[in-house]
Amino acid sequence: MLSLKKQLSDEPKSADEHSFGERFRAWWDGYELEAKPKSSLDTQSDGSKGLGADDGILDEPERFPPLDRSSPWPETRQRIAQLVWGDGFVVPGDADSTTDLVQAFGLDSSSNMLEIGSGAGGGTRAIASRFGAYVAGFEIEPELGAAATDQATVHNLDKKAAVRPFDPNTIEFKPESFAGALIHDTLYRIPDKKALLEKVIGSIKPGGQLVIVDLFFADEAATSEMGRWRDGERSEAYGWQIEDSRGVLDKLSVEVRVTADESDVYSAKILETWKSFVGHVDDNPLPDELILPMIDEAEFWARRVAAIQSGNLRLCRMTCLKSRLEE
Repeated sequence: MLSLKKQLSDEPKSADEHSFGERFRAWWDGYELEAKPKSSLDTQSDGSKGLGADDGILDEPERFPPLDRSSPWPETRQRIAQLVWGDGFVVPGDADSTTDLVQAFGLDSSSNMLEIGSGAGGGTRAIASRFGAYVAGFEIEPELGAAATDQATVHNLDKKAAVRPFDPNTIEFKPESFAGALIHDTLYRIPDKKALLEKVIGSIKPGGQLVIVDLFFADEAATSEMGRWRDGERSEAYGWQIEDSRGVLDKLSVEVRVTADESDVYSAKILETWKSFVGHVDDNPLPDELILPMIDEAEFWARRVAAIQSGNLRLCRMTCLKSRLEE
C-alpha cells in the first residue's frame, strides 16, 4: 500500500490538483492517482516547485496540531473512531450486530448480563434499550470507559448500561449472578486469559451462555508478520490460538457450541466502512485538529486488514454454554 503521507498532500492550491478526499481514497484503495495538468502556481519564477502535489501532509506541521500520544485513546482518536463506526462505537459493529450476539441469553427487564469490552458504550446501551436488561459493562481503557459512562447518563441509561474501567488482574465478580456474558475485543490484549475467563465464567449462572469475539493467531501464523501487527497496535497485544482457547474453556466446564471464523466479513466491513467515510470526508472536510488523527487511524486499520488478509490474524466468534453440573 502506498505511503499515506506521500499520497495525501496539503489542501489543493488550484482546481487542477486532486482533492484531499480523492487522494485519501486512492491511498485507501491502493492505487496512484494520475497527474492532473499543473497550473502556473506549481512552479515559482525561478523554476523551483511551489506548494505543489509532492508536499507531504506533515511538511507544514504548524497547520495541524500534533498527534496526542499520551494514551491509546485520546479524545481526538475517540472522535475519529466514532465518526467512522458510529456513535458509541470505536471498532467494527453496530447496535444490531451487538444485540444479535446476546439474543440467546433470554434477557428481559428482570435479568442482567456481563459485558467485557464495552468500548465507548454504544453496544452496551443498545442491549439495555432493546431488552430492558441491566448490563454490567467493563472496559480496559479508562478513557473509553469514562466516555461510555458519560453517554449512558446522557441517554438516561446510567442505571442499566453502566460501564466501568477494570484491571483484569484485580477484578472480581459476584458468583453465578449473570444470565450470560459477552467478551469482545479484549482477550487478545490480556496476557493471562485463563485467569479472566475463570472469573467471568464463575459469574455466569449454570446453563448460561458465554460469547467471545476476539482476534486469534492462525495455527501457522508467521512470527514476523504477527510482530509487525503487534507493533502497529496502540495497546499491548498478546497472541493466542483457537485451540488454546478451546482447551482453556473445556477445563473451566464450558462447552464450545459454535466456533465461527468471521475474518472475511470483518475485513470487508472495515474496507466498506472506511470507503464510505472517505466519501463523506470529501464532501464534509474535517477540522484541522482531526486530520492527523484520521490518517493515524486509517493506517491502524490498514495494518490490521493486511494482517487478516495475509491469513495470519483471524477474527473469530465462539458461542459457549456453561455446564449446569458441578464438576
